[in-house]
Amino acid sequence: ITGAELSLFQVLMYLVSWLNIPSNGIQSTLAHQTASAVTPELERQLRGTIRKLLAALFVVWVVAVIFTLLFQDTLMRGLKVYHPASLWVTMLIGLPVLWLPALCGILQGKENFLWLGWQNILNSVARCAAIFVFVRLIGVQVNGVMAAVLAGSCTSLVICFWQAQPSLRGPADPVPFGALLRRLIPLTL
Repeated sequence: ITGAELSLFQVLMYLVSWLNIPSNGIQSTLAHQTASAVTPELERQLRGTIRKLLAALFVVWVVAVIFTLLFQDTLMRGLKVYHPASLWVTMLIGLPVLWLPALCGILQGKENFLWLGWQNILNSVARCAAIFVFVRLIGVQVNGVMAAVLAGSCTSLVICFWQAQPSLRGPADPVPFGALLRRLIPLTL
């Protein structure tokens, strides 16, 4: 990858970091709530919290995608992105990056460190394999590297959903969004 492509990759990874900001405090909050869910009532509250958080993070992602759609040309000029595919692959990375802390928080709270570790390892393996295929074999460069990041993030997301599935299924109690925000905002900031 050339110097210009490497600079673009760094800019796009900064954009991924910015997309991740809304989910900063979620992993520790959900780890604590998951570990504390020892009664059926607390488990229903946990499911309600998880569902509300995943829905809210999905809305955040959709807003970011709409913003990107509306201001695509300005963003591309400002970030010096020369091909729209780079920007849109980066935006696709946003959803797994937003959801992963919630699902990892569940695994951490359940003390499922085996799969918490494996999802991280397999994320890296998927990224490296995809980089080899996209960059070395196909020659796609920065779009290929970002596609590899997407492949790794999706690998982690699938593993976490699979392992968190028992905590996601079943009845859920409604969760007051204000109380949830009061727990999350200090950690996010």
